[in-house]
Amino acid sequence: MKYDLMTIKFSGFTSFGNWLRGNRVLAIKIEQSSKLELLRIELVAKLSVFCQLSKFDTRKWKPHATVAFKDIDKKFGQIKKFLKNENRSEI
Repeated sequence: MKYDLMTIKFSGFTSFGNWLRGNRVLAIKIEQSSKLELLRIELVAKLSVFCQLSKFDTRKWKPHATVAFKDIDKKFGQIKKFLKNENRSEI
């Protein structure tokens, strides 16, 4: 399993988690691609030999990059505003 560098495209941002417990997550949504999906499938297959996977490792995947999580209540609005104003669409 060898991969060349690949471009990752962003498609906005999302937030999820348990708001009442303070487990907020702000994340950048990543566009799914066949290369990215193949990488994930191969990683899951290789890692399953060495460790026990969780249900999150094998279920339908929504690629994202976590920007901030857990105790962000006081800065949630500021972080969200920054993400909305950030214009990068790929790295």
